Amino acid sequence: MPFDEYPDDRNFHYAVWFAYSIIVAVLWNPAFASPCFGHFRREIGTESWPCANGFITAGDVKVMRGWIVDCALVRRDYSTA
Repeated sequence: MPFDEYPDDRNFHYAVWFAYSIIVAVLWNPAFASPCFGHFRREIGTESWPCANGFITAGDVKVMRGWIVDCALVRRDYSTA
């Protein structure tokens, strides 16, 4: 077994990492648990999308399976009446 020059220093590092993990859990868990955060995350970048008033009458989804990433193309038909 190798000689450990600073055996007391190891306990200090454990205490620091434990305190750090508690702080991260306290600060980040409410952000991910809040339903408003998920709603806000979905709406990022949607301000520039085109808008139309009407009803969706039909739709079609085409899934393209990739080696690493899957992609889906959606086609929607709508009427303004």
